[in-house]
Amino acid sequence: MKTFLKNHARKILFGGAVLSAIFVATACSSSGSVDITRLDETESGKIVPLGNVTFDWGDIDIQGGNVDSPLFKFKNDGDGDLIIKTANTSCMCTTATITLSDSTPSPAFGMHEAVNWGGIVAPGEEFTVKAVFDPLAHGPDAVGPIDRFITITTSSVSNGNYAKKPAASHGHSGNVVSGNVTELTLSGNVLYKDDFAAKYPNGKPEVGTEKVSDEKVSEGDSVGTKASQQVDYINFEAERVTTENYSELKGKYGDDLNDINPVGGDIFIVLTLDNHNEDLTGFDYKLMSKLDGQAAVAWKMFSDAAGGHHVTGLLTFQGGTSPSPLVISGLPVGEVTLDF
Repeated sequence: MKTFLKNHARKILFGGAVLSAIFVATACSSSGSVDITRLDETESGKIVPLGNVTFDWGDIDIQGGNVDSPLFKFKNDGDGDLIIKTANTSCMCTTATITLSDSTPSPAFGMHEAVNWGGIVAPGEEFTVKAVFDPLAHGPDAVGPIDRFITITTSSVSNGNYAKKPAASHGHSGNVVSGNVTELTLSGNVLYKDDFAAKYPNGKPEVGTEKVSDEKVSEGDSVGTKASQQVDYINFEAERVTTENYSELKGKYGDDLNDINPVGGDIFIVLTLDNHNEDLTGFDYKLMSKLDGQAAVAWKMFSDAAGGHHVTGLLTFQGGTSPSPLVISGLPVGEVTLDF
């Protein structure tokens, strides 16, 4: 690794947790030099996600051991160095690890622990974040829905909700540093071991992929049933309702799926849009959606979160339609194509 003065390569920040960190620029033939000013820098670099900033584990066996998230990927899309100043999680049951593009990992960040680590991401370079959730951290009866957050503080210029001024604390451990924050959201549903085994007698399928997923089923013409894509700041997820996944989807969405028949002639697709910038409830997804060139005949909204940033609903297409592609037009991010 070259010295900082010669090359803005990856580097590590070590030091105290409250603005007392020191910068160590490592070199192959040098013990390094110190620059204590770097944690004070702001408006440097621009953090941009390269995929989702949310992840849902679905059902979790409380006795099944720790569960990992997929890698959340980010890039410094700015002209200056992006300084990762600190990170923390919203609960003691969750930890997060940051890995720089040269495979340099951080220690595990948590809710209370002061971790003396930081990093520098040069322009154009990437880094990843991985979360680990311990379902037994709160005891053997801590079942039910969970929502956890990872907050990363950097020197990034403002970038919508991907780099913004900190608002409420999510259990921060006193690591008070200046800068904009990027938040990752994790969710799931913890079940007792017996309930989990009864629901998944053959084991639970893997959940969650970054950007694009394509799952095959064994029915009929073996068409894909799932597709997802991150387009700019909106994450799209679509799942075709089939006889094989109907019970699982019914358990997730309840009465919203009461009136459909997955073995009939029509095609039903559960569509979810998630973002941090726009209210997405005002769009007419029936008029905006086409499946293999055929317009939807119905749209039924299931839910929308505060501000309309999360929208889930059911698209209906008349029978005889091919399963792919699903094209959605008229949104601020332009036309989106989801291939099953």
